[in-house]
Amino acid sequence: MVQWIPGHKGIAGNELADQAAKEAASLDEEPCPTSYASARAKIKATIKDNMNSHERMAIVYAKYSKKKEAEVKSRADQVLLARIRSGHHWAFESYHKLVDREHDTTCKECKSELHDLEHWLCQCPATSELRMRFFGTTDVSLDILTERPADAILFTRAALGRANSNVQDRRPTRGEP
Repeated sequence: MVQWIPGHKGIAGNELADQAAKEAASLDEEPCPTSYASARAKIKATIKDNMNSHERMAIVYAKYSKKKEAEVKSRADQVLLARIRSGHHWAFESYHKLVDREHDTTCKECKSELHDLEHWLCQCPATSELRMRFFGTTDVSLDILTERPADAILFTRAALGRANSNVQDRRPTRGEP
């Protein structure tokens, strides 16, 4: 599965991927089929992201461990967690602003000026009860997403269900930005 991520948004490895795609598109060679496994191995060997070069990502991944990541079993949950961690999820009004510059980033629940990952997870009064239920405290930081990934998935599903009970991963419909 390939996950679309908007270009030039400060995501580790994004600039390198963009440059490689442009170079590949301009090659004067005959296309050569390759397997997904081969492409993946080459990418992993070539690109080493430094998460610490991005302030928010450094905080989010501060408590990353492969053992804890293994707790997230389904591909759907892995994708959801990646979108939440990056802040690139339709649940965040700030993400809508990337698509529509006129979009209002105000939190629909508490009317805070900026509804983004940090506000939603750490500050919004509307999610405080869920923070207490899933993390045992209302005082959490972004690193909870890697410290307790399984609980972060449960929190996210509950918060998304609370915001829109019949949509887990809200995407715009036709005609909506």
